[in-house]
Amino acid sequence: MSLTRTLVIAIALALAAPVAHSQVYKWTDKDGRVHYGEKPPEGVKATPVAVPSAPKGAAAATPAPDAAPPKTVSEQEAEFRKRQAKRDEAERSFKQREEEAAEREKICENARKRLEILRTPVPVYTKDEQGNRSYLDEGGRASEIAKEEKREKENCAR
Repeated sequence: MSLTRTLVIAIALALAAPVAHSQVYKWTDKDGRVHYGEKPPEGVKATPVAVPSAPKGAAAATPAPDAAPPKTVSEQEAEFRKRQAKRDEAERSFKQREEEAAEREKICENARKRLEILRTPVPVYTKDEQGNRSYLDEGGRASEIAKEEKREKENCAR
């Protein structure tokens, strides 16, 4: 049985060798399409194509001379932490800008409402700490309008 097994293996190897080194051909069909294959069809002019073989042994496993050496787990972890810290900082910065924009929007809305009231020809008053009303005269009204216009200009996007 050992002889039969050896014979079968030898035949299989003999048949596999030509397949591993088979030739590749290139041809163009009647529609102008380019085809590649191990055997061209009958009656078609085909040209052999050189196919580079894969590198063998140590040459395949040798990294390029300019390639960086593989990073250790601690180096990869440190890089990950840097990226994570950068992302967290960007997120905090974005949230802060968002909060500032919302605050400016509130101030803008408040300034516009106050300007609308100050510009109407009705008596306007302010309250002091004790809750007493103090009506604005024309000079006080003009001063408040200027102050609210400044707040509007600083906080409203136009």
